[in-house]
Amino acid sequence: MLGCHVVPASPLTARPPPGPAPAEAVMAEAHPVPEPDSPAWQTAELEARTRALEGFADLTRDLSFQTDPYALIRRAMEVVLAQLPPGVALYYEPDGNVWRARAQLGTLRADLQAAVDAGLPFDETQNLRIPQQTRLPHYQSEYDAGTDRLGDLALGIVATATLPVITEGAVRGVFAVALYSLRPWTPADRALLETVVRSLGLALEGAQGVQDLQRRTAELERSNRELEQFAYVASHDLQEPLRTVTSFVELLNRRYGDHGDPRAQQYVAHITDGTRRMSQLIQDLLAFSRVTSQGRAPQPVDMNRLMDDVRQDLGTQFAQGGGTLAVDPLPAVRADGT
Repeated sequence: MLGCHVVPASPLTARPPPGPAPAEAVMAEAHPVPEPDSPAWQTAELEARTRALEGFADLTRDLSFQTDPYALIRRAMEVVLAQLPPGVALYYEPDGNVWRARAQLGTLRADLQAAVDAGLPFDETQNLRIPQQTRLPHYQSEYDAGTDRLGDLALGIVATATLPVITEGAVRGVFAVALYSLRPWTPADRALLETVVRSLGLALEGAQGVQDLQRRTAELERSNRELEQFAYVASHDLQEPLRTVTSFVELLNRRYGDHGDPRAQQYVAHITDGTRRMSQLIQDLLAFSRVTSQGRAPQPVDMNRLMDDVRQDLGTQFAQGGGTLAVDPLPAVRADGT
């Protein structure tokens, strides 16, 4: 029932799987279990939760710098295995009709490792299906190989615990621990595992949030670059015909300005003023597209003068529609004037 990416063991986790041990030796390793609700039971559970939270503190503290979900999962494995007898920890996610091990800490027998690397059958591996379906931890103090139909591949595995990793209200995967010695899962053990896995789910949600923020930031930066490039090309393409119009209007004004119809001179003046303002709007568009990359220092801006320009730009539309624009006196503000 148990992953793929094997991490070299540290002194805390150097726990090779032993061969089958005599029953007497195995039983000698069993730990006495405190009576439920006794002071010893409550103390052990509290100490286990405290150890789990302390061990996980570094992970949550470094969360803003760690967005690799499997690095977070391996850190959780380190915390768990440091508090338990020799064993191995794996993390599985569904992948079609198999369970795929995405992270592993500790070693398995070569034949079992090969089976894990190939993917465990999705429906037959009940040690993983049960916590996925019930959303509750599943403990076996005496592992039954028939649970996962592994047969002799599971020799040496004595106890197992599998817990659902829940993020955003859904089961993301299953966190599994297998021990190589007989050890009833004590309240302290369960408190340790459940606290770490619950904290892991929260950490994975936080890491996903950091990834989403980084992705949106990258998309926004790309969009800004594209907008700036478009504005530059558009301003260049629009300025060229505008310069042509301006040149011919100036030519007409020089040739016929002193002898032409006063009404024609008025039209020429309107055209000249319109092309000037159009040129300014194009330049402002280009400047606006560069606000994030080449923003200018804020300067005092006369909002009343700005509104006069707006009123002039929209004058024709107001006249045609019979509308009016009423604006109270406005204060000066510090801003980019474009």
